[in-house]
Amino acid sequence: MAERRRRRTAYENEGKTPVVKQENENSKGLSMGTIGIIISAVMLVTMIVFDVLLAKVKILETKHLVLIIIGLLLLIGIYCLVLIFSKKKSRFIVAAATLGVIFIALIYGISVCSKFLNTIDNITDNTKELVNISVYVKTEDTAKEFSDIKGDRFGILKTLDRESTDKTIEKIDKEIKGTINVSEYDGIIELIEALLNDEVRSIIVNPEYLDIVYDLDQYEGLKDSIRELSNYSIETDTKENSGKTEPVDTNKDVISLYISGIDSRDGLVAKSRSDVNIIATINLKTRQVSLISTPRDYFVPLSISGGKRDKLTHAGIYGVNVSVETLEMLYGIDIDYYFRVNFTGFERIVDSLGGVEVYSAYAFTSHHHRFKFTKGYNKVNGAQALDFARERYAFKTGDVQRGKNQMELIKAILKKAMSKEILTKYGQVLDSLKGAFETSLPYELIAEIAKGQVYNQGDWNIVSYTVTGTGAHDKPYSLSTNAYVMIPNMDTVAKAQEMMRQCRDGETLTDPNAE
Repeated sequence: MAERRRRRTAYENEGKTPVVKQENENSKGLSMGTIGIIISAVMLVTMIVFDVLLAKVKILETKHLVLIIIGLLLLIGIYCLVLIFSKKKSRFIVAAATLGVIFIALIYGISVCSKFLNTIDNITDNTKELVNISVYVKTEDTAKEFSDIKGDRFGILKTLDRESTDKTIEKIDKEIKGTINVSEYDGIIELIEALLNDEVRSIIVNPEYLDIVYDLDQYEGLKDSIRELSNYSIETDTKENSGKTEPVDTNKDVISLYISGIDSRDGLVAKSRSDVNIIATINLKTRQVSLISTPRDYFVPLSISGGKRDKLTHAGIYGVNVSVETLEMLYGIDIDYYFRVNFTGFERIVDSLGGVEVYSAYAFTSHHHRFKFTKGYNKVNGAQALDFARERYAFKTGDVQRGKNQMELIKAILKKAMSKEILTKYGQVLDSLKGAFETSLPYELIAEIAKGQVYNQGDWNIVSYTVTGTGAHDKPYSLSTNAYVMIPNMDTVAKAQEMMRQCRDGETLTDPNAE
């Protein structure tokens, strides 16, 4: 009897032991499987987000994009299956660690793609810009704030940028809960004289317009004679200021780009003098670029002046579209897009590239910050590059040589930006571009150019030329007094036209300065 009881107890114990063990194993397996499912879901979502952003960047050929997507799907899928169905803890840990590394890589890729897309969107989506309008009084005026002069008479320009001026007056009227008294003047000289002669106590004007007067010998001391009392930022629609609005062909082999360097450190204001005026003709098929520089003082009819001549730089105060149209008239071409950069943005671009190697035809010391440059190649940072591009007083040919230096600098920037070295500074470069410049180039075309550089690391043939002229004094359209101007040498204009044609037609470009 006892023996039978012992055997039955042993049998029951034997029967129970496997049951408990099996339950523990099932519980353990279910836990790892659940974790595996959660990790797999996170990885799948992350991969989809990365794939979508990578496709939007558009710098990879479709076949390579598909290969990357399939490769990621297979790699992640295999390790996710291991996670879900693994019975061994060691195998589970290895799979989880591998997926963790892939996850980090995907998050980095998402960050880079997002940063790139956001940066390009900010650069190319220029539907709004700011115009600065200031209120000026004489330096000796005792007024400390706007309320001190609100009952006096203000001078404004009758037609030039009247929309922004009227919007400023509306803001002022709301501030004082009343209406200010204004007198209208035909030109900037007349407006300034009204202030200096006490016809008005203050003037309301875009500060950029004063710059064209500061250059005049008879107004050399104007900066010390007036002071800014207050400033207003007015939003303007760039569709009215920024060139062509019709649909563009993003698949063309040749594009024409107007590069404008504006004389401002206060951001990319909508209307400003353009001290750099370069037309880049880019042949994507032959990988050639012709750069044509036109001096800022070139005395040419503006597109809005009814045939009257003005300095080319003054075209910018009426909007970038006037600069574009004026150059189209001069060279008999169509310009597809524009690219605008101010002084601060220019410095940031060069610094983000880690500096560039720029060629100088002369040894000279800059007028602004006294940087010294040697004949030959110079390694320059942003501040040095800006001085190199701005200097004209050190050269006998003045603005002509400055234009040549500007194009040498553009060559240096393009060379560095297209190098493999820049890939290691990709994030830094993208960060620097925010607010540094703006362009009407559509994103699809920017992506196409970037794709061409990714798949073809060959050198570009970049050739530059500066048109010249003869110095004179004449009355520009934007002024009521004589100023220094440059009468165009039409032989050099014709040579520039021929260079642009050669580039468009795919002919091999040669250095025109060597002829």
